[in-house]
Amino acid sequence: AAAAAALLTAEYENVPVEPLTRYRPGLSLETAYRIQAATVARHVAAGARVVGYKAGATSKAIQEQAGGDAPDSGVLLDDMVLPTGSTVHRSVLMQPRVEAELAFRLGSDLYGPCVALEEARAAVKEVFLALEVID
Repeated sequence: AAAAAALLTAEYENVPVEPLTRYRPGLSLETAYRIQAATVARHVAAGARVVGYKAGATSKAIQEQAGGDAPDSGVLLDDMVLPTGSTVHRSVLMQPRVEAELAFRLGSDLYGPCVALEEARAAVKEVFLALEVID
């Protein structure tokens, strides 16, 4: 709960925060996902809506850079998604970087930890280019 509160405070005050692994060495992926869930729950309690999910660290190079050995995932909230043509104001960002991503909109939900490739492919409604602003 303290880690989620620290992340939310940094977000609301628009100030940088040290990676959690700096003051919590050995932080497990399971614990990191619990922190993520607590952070998302607080956003939802404040009125945000979950609108999707994202895969992260999908390349070995990024995994090594992040100190991991597998892809991870994140939750997308409604205020994180901007329509085509939107303006992103630099004044609310600290050290922004932009990455081109392939985005997938699903036409039906997928369930369970082991989804067959054919089932995942059939669930995809559309594929499009997205820009991720990392800060």
